[in-house]
Amino acid sequence: MRCLSNETQLPIVLAGTEEFEPPIREDRQFEEPLSIARLDRWTLGPDLAAFLQGYERACPLKLASH
Repeated sequence: MRCLSNETQLPIVLAGTEEFEPPIREDRQFEEPLSIARLDRWTLGPDLAAFLQGYERACPLKLASH
């Protein structure tokens, strides 16, 4: 990841569960340049519905999930 980031100068975003963090923290080359941001779990509501609708428009599935 470090080489990719240095060559492209683009940020890298990783997403995962809490179990994802310890292996990343064990490797110093990943730990130093990474900062971890925790997001609250989304709940059903208008914000989540709007996000999912926009995502489906941007990345249509072969079979729409609705």
